[in-house]
Amino acid sequence: MKNETQNHIIAQKAKRLQRRVCELLGWDAMQYAEFIYNSGRNYLLYYTNGDTFMTDQIERSRIFWSWWKNHWVLRDEAFVHNEQIGYLHRQNLLLLYLQTHDARILATEIRPSGLLLKETYATMMGELIKNEVSHE
Repeated sequence: MKNETQNHIIAQKAKRLQRRVCELLGWDAMQYAEFIYNSGRNYLLYYTNGDTFMTDQIERSRIFWSWWKNHWVLRDEAFVHNEQIGYLHRQNLLLLYLQTHDARILATEIRPSGLLLKETYATMMGELIKNEVSHE
């Protein structure tokens, strides 16, 4: 019960942040969601040094997306509480937001959890073995 309540509180906080960010940037919920997804995919490409097979494996992981969204909320929270945002025009707000979520920079600053990497490695090895067996 405690985890459900905590998850609900986190989800509500994320929704409030999303609404505020969309309001500041002039985005709708779809633009916001697409930006999160595309940034996550780009992050993985940078993190794996362009290894599309590994990126595809990690991208399928619920653990990755939970981890990514948690970090996203932290960055959105910092963005929304930045004292400068009240003085910036929308174009400059967008530039600040893009910088806050720059996949290339994030790939050097944050790392996925060991649990995620373990799950992904097991899945990737299963895929490789399945491909090898089907080609015999």
